[in-house]
Amino acid sequence: MLKVPSIQNLHFGVYGLGRTGKATLDFLQYNQASYEAYDDNTSTRTHFESEGYNIIECVDWKWDKMHALVLSPGIPHHHPSPHSVALLAQKHGVPIITDIDLLMRANLDAVLIGVTGTNGKSTTSALLGYIFAQAGERSIVAGNIGVSPLSFSWDATPLYGVLELSSYQLERMRQNRLNAAIFLNLTPDHVDRHPTPEEYMLAKSKIFNSSDLKVAVLGVDETPMQKLYKEMQNTVSTLIPVSVKYTPEKGIYIEDGYLVDQYWGDGKILKLSECMHLKGDHNAQNMAACYALARYFGIEKDAIIEALKSFKSLPHRCEWVATIDHVELINDSKATNVDSTCKALSSYDKIYWIVGGQYKQDPLEPLDAFLPKIKKIYTIGSSESVFLEHFKSKVEIESCKTLDQAFEISLRDARTSEEPSVVLLSPACASFDQFRHFEHRGDSFKELCSRTFEALETRKRARTIG
Repeated sequence: MLKVPSIQNLHFGVYGLGRTGKATLDFLQYNQASYEAYDDNTSTRTHFESEGYNIIECVDWKWDKMHALVLSPGIPHHHPSPHSVALLAQKHGVPIITDIDLLMRANLDAVLIGVTGTNGKSTTSALLGYIFAQAGERSIVAGNIGVSPLSFSWDATPLYGVLELSSYQLERMRQNRLNAAIFLNLTPDHVDRHPTPEEYMLAKSKIFNSSDLKVAVLGVDETPMQKLYKEMQNTVSTLIPVSVKYTPEKGIYIEDGYLVDQYWGDGKILKLSECMHLKGDHNAQNMAACYALARYFGIEKDAIIEALKSFKSLPHRCEWVATIDHVELINDSKATNVDSTCKALSSYDKIYWIVGGQYKQDPLEPLDAFLPKIKKIYTIGSSESVFLEHFKSKVEIESCKTLDQAFEISLRDARTSEEPSVVLLSPACASFDQFRHFEHRGDSFKELCSRTFEALETRKRARTIG
């Protein structure tokens, strides 16, 4: 585990005991810092108490001795309304931080790379770590991707630390020692936490607020990102634009189905169709950003290309699950906003689309561009009425309420059509109305796929024997 002598004997509060919270408690104990911790969930508190952790109601914490509050990123400290523990911290003048701030206090012999964007940051983080590993370089991939950076020792050298950073983490970042940063894109999301586009951009762009920053890779496909690119021209020594829509001078971009390098001047370097597990424009942007940063750090072009070809997509991100007869089953549960779902819809044809969940108030009009690709829509979750109202006169649509029902009906319809097609779970919504998180939703879809596939195979074998 990571050693940070500067926090020894300091006192912290830790609120929210998911994966990051537990890693933070273990880190503080390892570094001989004291703490008080709490979680809103009763069963979670009971579990941590049984494991010997110091669980105390936050009103009874030693606020006058507290150095900082490590608050789970998902718990609001400002919008839409501050959590009670955030109000207590503000009342006592206690800084609110995340585990990323604790990492930044360490004396690391590593290159720290931050990755953010509305969509694609998990795939980009994992892909960049994979490129380093395939090239024989040591790397850690952590952060919003699901593993706290505090869980690692960071003692291997040389080392690249790839950190996926959400807007929730960045808005609280007080210490930034990143050496490199990727900002992929910006489209409306998290309007409950960032009520205006300006506030959302402000939170995201904090990824560049590092005096140690040497290189920035910036997607330039949206108007706000183009504006940011112009503003950053003289703020970092190396600024590399990437695009799937345009051909920026001295940039990395997509043209005629190829990844094109005009920063180092190598021209067309890779046919995108050779990257079997990275389909769609969104993954093309991810590849361009990873290529740019890996090349900057000296990874050979051919090594990067081979890694792009062999990389397999992360779970729940346009993940192929199975093929039943002529129907592909695709799990894109990570698509929790409209923009992400647009990218999934652009990647397939003849789609039987499962959509819905906890609606984020995204405008639905961008989805209309993909109606020619959609055979039928199946709605689930608390947002059913929103999607039914929007699409009822545009395409065949059916209310299914639950994922189980939507899967059964959509697969039946797709198999009946007798043409190659796709059953696509791409909800365009958060999952919390019916599931614990998007992974739970995606795993439920995969379980439905697996059970159905096995049942059909069993029937086939029985008929053969008969």
